[in-house]
Amino acid sequence: MTDSYHKIKVLAIAPYSGLREILRQTGAGRHDIALTVLDGDNEEGLRVVQEEFKKSSYDLIISRGGTATLIRKNVSIPVLEVEITASDILHALRLADAYKGKSALVGFPATTKHASEMCMLLNNDIPIYTIQNASEADVILSRLRAEGYSLIIGDTVVSVKSVDAGLTPVLITSSQESIDKVFDQVSLLASLLSRFKQEKTILTGLLQHETSDLIAFDIHGTVLFSSKLNQDAALFLEELLSARIGEITASESCEFSRQYENAYLTASIASSEIAGVYFARIRHTALPSNTQKDFVQVFSGTADLTKNFFFQTKMAETYFSQYPLEGVQPNSPKPVLLLGESGTFFDSIVSYLYEMAVDFHSSFTLIDLKHAKASNINWLLNNPYSPLFNTHSSIYFQNLEFMDADLGQELISFLDRSAIWKKNKLFFSLHTTNGASGSSGISNKASDLCRSLLGSVSAAAVHIQPLRNCADILSNIGIICISSLNMRYNKQIIGIEPEGLDQLKAYAWPDNFEQFYRVMKTLVQTSDAIMISDAEIRQTLRNEMSIYAPVVQPVSREIPFDLNRPLNEITLDIVRQVIANEQGNQKKAAETLGISRTTLWRMLKEAD
Repeated sequence: MTDSYHKIKVLAIAPYSGLREILRQTGAGRHDIALTVLDGDNEEGLRVVQEEFKKSSYDLIISRGGTATLIRKNVSIPVLEVEITASDILHALRLADAYKGKSALVGFPATTKHASEMCMLLNNDIPIYTIQNASEADVILSRLRAEGYSLIIGDTVVSVKSVDAGLTPVLITSSQESIDKVFDQVSLLASLLSRFKQEKTILTGLLQHETSDLIAFDIHGTVLFSSKLNQDAALFLEELLSARIGEITASESCEFSRQYENAYLTASIASSEIAGVYFARIRHTALPSNTQKDFVQVFSGTADLTKNFFFQTKMAETYFSQYPLEGVQPNSPKPVLLLGESGTFFDSIVSYLYEMAVDFHSSFTLIDLKHAKASNINWLLNNPYSPLFNTHSSIYFQNLEFMDADLGQELISFLDRSAIWKKNKLFFSLHTTNGASGSSGISNKASDLCRSLLGSVSAAAVHIQPLRNCADILSNIGIICISSLNMRYNKQIIGIEPEGLDQLKAYAWPDNFEQFYRVMKTLVQTSDAIMISDAEIRQTLRNEMSIYAPVVQPVSREIPFDLNRPLNEITLDIVRQVIANEQGNQKKAAETLGISRTTLWRMLKEAD
């Protein structure tokens, strides 16, 4: 084995998580390479490189696509690129074929050249647009959205910009062949790069002796210098520079705060005497002792919910394209009350509404009422540090059904008296009982809180349909999930077999959208083929049915239904009981009842 001192020291920047894992696995088998793999796309990838150079030295860098091009322009050491092959493009094209909507491919010349040749051979007429730099993508993607396109195939740069443009991305992932090729190139460059190691080690040592929480950056958010920041401050600055650079450069000085663990982090930012250079200093302020991390979380800028669960936000967008919001406008100050069964993606819906607002509020506060105690509510209503005393912010009250009745009424009364709902955008969520085998509803306590919200603060109630009633959007949601999971696990799955899709549509989904994503995650992780098969879905749903199997009730000789009601209500109860007996399988229930699945679906939809 090569001595560790003589190994080639390589920094790999992975624009997506699936590429990170395959780089790590391949690098582990190369005994002549000391590999460090970090996440980062485009500008973020460049920032990660610059930060990492302050900690250690490297002989060369590996990355992909536009990220590799950007890094190459800003560093003095060689940058090797993981190439996008014709086979990689083919897998992405096949996945897009299953999408019911207008799609296009956008990429740099190397990508579009392969794509054009591939489409000509396959007689595929998907529109292809070539860009020379990342900024050109913004114009093209904006025009495509205006023309009704909803799905974009491209590399990581294009995928990120597609998200910003409100489009669904299909990332062209890299094959093992491309990874092996770039590692072979690394080995060939070994003898040319050894002289850089000593110089980088010296620079790293100098920076590690800097102890103050200080950072210098330019108008593009590029870090020019950073002291040895602690992890809290580093994460805060990473988020800050990516989200608020426009506001920072628009003034000579400004401050931003957010909550981290049990402290507020505040960044004081000021311009320097050097044109285009800014300095930020981080200070920590302890939160009052009667606050809890799991009770209130404060985010500065774009909500973490939006950033971390984009695919779910796209699921919410897909849902609302079929089931539009009634009486709710994203830019309206009117509070919103979300109602739905467990597993309903409330966080994603709030993120979607937050993201859709033309003017994002300066902060986003999540208050989890599931963990609210009397002392917490007292701090929330009376402490000057409480986020309720902010203005022009978004505040999300989560899990209202867990709220103590008296505390809940006290909170709502305070919101009404103080007119906080007129100064901030308020969101509330409340889970109803699941109705896969019966009617859904809410407790008397929750019902009273709902009426108070609707009356006192004029909240708009939004009832979210359970997934079992949304068969018409299941295909598109499945494609969105597969695309997201392909990026996460570096898979190239292109769709679902038609018989398998029918099974997904027939299943009752007692835990709704969250259960659907968990099932899709299992299928993508375990499937070795490019199409998820009918058999794989059947086995996975069989496992789900065992988890959500209905409780067997003792046999009764009494008629199980109240007959003193209209015939349609009695019929609906019978239908729901049969669905329960078939463990939520609507296909089997329809066969037992002697009706079509379409008729069964229509009866359930009309009932809701």
